[in-house]
Amino acid sequence: MFNHKYLDGKLYIKILSVLVVSITLIGLTFYTTSASTNWVNLGEKETAIASQSSLSQTSATSIECSVSALIEAINSANEMPGADVIDLSAGCTYQITRIDNIDPIYRNNGLPVITSAITIDGHGATITSSYDDMRAFQVAQDAHLTLKNVEISGISTNNEGGGVLNHGTLTISNTTLATNAAIKGGAIYNLGSATIYNSTFYYNSACC
Repeated sequence: MFNHKYLDGKLYIKILSVLVVSITLIGLTFYTTSASTNWVNLGEKETAIASQSSLSQTSATSIECSVSALIEAINSANEMPGADVIDLSAGCTYQITRIDNIDPIYRNNGLPVITSAITIDGHGATITSSYDDMRAFQVAQDAHLTLKNVEISGISTNNEGGGVLNHGTLTISNTTLATNAAIKGGAIYNLGSATIYNSTFYYNSACC
């Protein structure tokens, strides 16, 4: 079941315990997977939630179970030409404890801004934060972030996009976004193109 509302001229979709259905709502097509009550800000561009399909990968770099290793890997991938894959340590919890960078408009980011084509394969890892008022990911306009097999949870910001602020291209597969919070888009604030495969959203919140 879908409900919708407009806040500040932006469309929000409320997902209520949905299982593999397909509907079209105001030009947006959804092939939804399981989700609990959850406001997702769709921004100004199309967001599709679809069943699992194959995603292309390039050669991968495996990193240890530490946030500093993840930050170093993202910075390295941003600097290198072509697409990169970062493999997280299976089952690891990557707990962000401090701000990595500050956007002049959207403020605090816990991880480096994604500026190239990067796939992060979590292998069941979790990305979370112990620092209040800091999102996990920001994706630049010409960049492409793919998140696979990872949980992003317990992250909050007093700005847009608790889990991800997307200006570019965002692909999410077999991933959970839960208990994240923001002023707009508790899980994702999408100002670009976002496609979501076989993923779960629950108890994300957006307020004010």
